[in-house]
Amino acid sequence: MVATITLIRHGQSRWQTGEDRSLDAELTSLGHDQSRLLVGGLGAGRAAGAVVLSSPLRRARQTADYLGGAVLPPAEIWEPLREADFHIGSEDGSTPSCPPSARYLAYRRAVEDALKRLEDEHVGAGRDVVAVTHNGFIKCLLRAVLGRPDLAVKVPNCSVTTLRREGTEISVEIGRRDHVPPALLTY
Repeated sequence: MVATITLIRHGQSRWQTGEDRSLDAELTSLGHDQSRLLVGGLGAGRAAGAVVLSSPLRRARQTADYLGGAVLPPAEIWEPLREADFHIGSEDGSTPSCPPSARYLAYRRAVEDALKRLEDEHVGAGRDVVAVTHNGFIKCLLRAVLGRPDLAVKVPNCSVTTLRREGTEISVEIGRRDHVPPALLTY
């Protein structure tokens, strides 16, 4: 059986530009432009019939709205896709003098639990999943899947990360962004 989990990072948010320090910041004008381009980035039929999920945070929901009705069904809000309420990079232990914090480890466990649920509820039944989520979620999930707790990866806004499982084999494509012109690329 072959099944795919497609993770999409939301478009640029007002939090990233410093316009809004709320955890639930909305997309910038550029973030909306990036999200519109995402429709072509999924490719015709690539995600047809997929279960579509979105983080409850506004920037992810806004990004998912561009996909719903265009190439996919409307997204279901799924709480486990939520971003951490702290900066992952400052607490993940990537600095030698600073071990991973307890809240980073708890968030990473929650991401691993979410992956297990996706696999049990959807992938195991042969259903593909498209999930609009956040940088921290994608980083933690990749660290778990690849068995690399120290993995350092930059996930661009509106990039497409794909995990494809075929039997016991898994292939990973990280941060595909060819649908976003370089002038519109943000992290």
